[in-house]
Amino acid sequence: MCCFSRTVAGVSGTQIFARHAGGGRQALAYAMNVELDEAVAMVLPLPVARGAGGAVAEDAVAFVDLSPYPRLFADLARAFPEPQASRGPMLAASRGGGPTLAVHQVGSFEASFVPARADLARLDPRFRVPPVLFEARPVYDDWSFAVFQLAPGHRRRRRWWWPWSSAASRAQAIHPMALTFPSREPDALFFPTVHVHDGTVPARAGFDHTLYAQVDGEGCALGRTLAWESSGQAASRWVDAARAAGLVDGAQPVRRRRYSGGLRNVDLWLRPVPHTRPLAAEGACWRWQLQAPSAHGTELYDDEPRREVVTMRGKADALHDAIACGVPALVEAHGGAWGLGPRAGAAVFHRRILAPDGLVDQLGDRPGAPRPCRIAVEVEVDGVDRQEVELGFVAPPARATMTAIERELQALVRRAVA
Repeated sequence: MCCFSRTVAGVSGTQIFARHAGGGRQALAYAMNVELDEAVAMVLPLPVARGAGGAVAEDAVAFVDLSPYPRLFADLARAFPEPQASRGPMLAASRGGGPTLAVHQVGSFEASFVPARADLARLDPRFRVPPVLFEARPVYDDWSFAVFQLAPGHRRRRRWWWPWSSAASRAQAIHPMALTFPSREPDALFFPTVHVHDGTVPARAGFDHTLYAQVDGEGCALGRTLAWESSGQAASRWVDAARAAGLVDGAQPVRRRRYSGGLRNVDLWLRPVPHTRPLAAEGACWRWQLQAPSAHGTELYDDEPRREVVTMRGKADALHDAIACGVPALVEAHGGAWGLGPRAGAAVFHRRILAPDGLVDQLGDRPGAPRPCRIAVEVEVDGVDRQEVELGFVAPPARATMTAIERELQALVRRAVA
């Protein structure tokens, strides 16, 4: 979620958007419902790239005013149809703390960029980060910080976040906060999700997050493996890219994932899967693309990486080579006996369908009448995310044939990750 300088009564409905903004910069937008009894600061730790000599310029972060577009996240949500649901000065010179940091009026907020931890002393004491944050998260020692002043406002019922809860009527609506920054990991995307709501940093915290990302642009390696839900169409169908002040790329689709419940209280990073191969391969009668849902976002769930995480982040090239070389060899050796045929022009055959009496396997014990089709063959191996190899057939195969195909493909994958 975020770090607050003082205790807040409640936070819910957190929404975060991130994408690469070009030139090594990351765009970040943040919105939430918050219940305030006094003026506090919301502090976002940022992994800002350091310049020559390890310094960070005080203008490294560019704040973006989204007050003209308060419904940005509502429009992002429309890409995934479903039922929905006065300020004082923030900064003051502190004795011995150096000159006052620059204050930016960003729509309804007063915001400042704090280049380094030592510069936090230049903030008004009410808006400083609790020292416990650095004890619990020493990684922030050399990070920078974006600070937004929030003040109690008129409380009104929210119409599209938890309208049935009493907390919803107390939470105030604020327009999204947004900025761009030069990232120290320009190929990754960073989501600030650490919770500090009452001066403590618990090991686990309650999440109520919807995260959005754009990762399908040219040269973005994340788009190949990120298993988040996709809008499937360009964002401009739902989002006014001009009013979003360049934060959203109207030509790209949007990805989304929700995190809720008690999860590990850490920040979320989306880092590309290390690879040198294209992670996809195909022939006339087959096609495969790497599936790697375990490669991204599992740090919120697991104290130690599961075997699947280690495999998908460490052996992507090995999986590619095993399938790109092994499947053609299987086609040559068994294609005739298996009844393989061209994928082009063949209709999709859904092997399993949900019927009134449960999940039904539509494959019979005997080959079907000649009817070209394509079937996604599931390859399940312990310690590896499930892979799918789409095969073309001259007719629906028998179950025994499919069992033989699955066994051979499983052997390929096992050898790759052994």
